[in-house]
Amino acid sequence: MKRHKIAVVGLGQRGLGWVKHTLQRPDTELVAVCDSYEDRVNDMVKLAKEHGQETVKYAVSDYHELLDKKDIEIVIISVSWEMHVETSINFMEAGIITALEVGPAYSIQDCYRLVDGYERTKTPFFFME
Repeated sequence: MKRHKIAVVGLGQRGLGWVKHTLQRPDTELVAVCDSYEDRVNDMVKLAKEHGQETVKYAVSDYHELLDKKDIEIVIISVSWEMHVETSINFMEAGIITALEVGPAYSIQDCYRLVDGYERTKTPFFFME
């Protein structure tokens, strides 16, 4: 069975839920976690080990460090709403399938930016609700 390589960016309550979900599935592997709070990153690495995953390849505090990682297939973005659009577009530009927590944006202009990002990159992008 192919295991999809997942990154979770933003490790608050919603991000924690996605990490737990990823660790419970036999068809996914948590390869990266990211949050500006170092204790959250460390907690997710520890949680992965408790679930039998010995390593999380990338444990970082700045998501920009993940943009050039070709072994990340899918990113789940669960950052603060203010960062949704910029973060999503950056991952689409990197060619990484992008899943974004809802609400996606604060304005219709930001929604158009997301659509434009997809149309420009053709990187699969979807909202999670």
